[in-house]
Amino acid sequence: MPLPPEPILFYDGLCGLCDHLVQFLLERDVNGRIFFVPIQSDLGRNILIEKGVPQSEISELSTVYLLSAGVVHRRSRAVFHVFSFLPKPWTWVKWLLWIPSFLADPWYRWVASLRYRIFGRLDQCRIPTPEEKKRFLA
Repeated sequence: MPLPPEPILFYDGLCGLCDHLVQFLLERDVNGRIFFVPIQSDLGRNILIEKGVPQSEISELSTVYLLSAGVVHRRSRAVFHVFSFLPKPWTWVKWLLWIPSFLADPWYRWVASLRYRIFGRLDQCRIPTPEEKKRFLA
């Protein structure tokens, strides 16, 4: 299967926090560099499996992934790295990549465990506007 353009952010399409992240990125990615795929979609699952992510991990829906330059970034690495595709000052968030995963990921997992309680669960994946549609691959 030919891969779509990168970077691609894979997110839980039913998670309110993930929806906020996608909205945030859409508003600030003025050059339209970042593409989006819900993990629940066949395309999202298939790309992640093809890139070596275990099906069991994908099914948990508790991890955000970023595919960039052929590399799959997970959890805090994905969130910090996606900011490198935004204009300044947002690109400076990528400096948080200096925080080792073993320190950042426990915080990520803690927020992920609370995300539905705090931000809610959507009934369905967000429907993009016509101008946003080209950025959503599934």
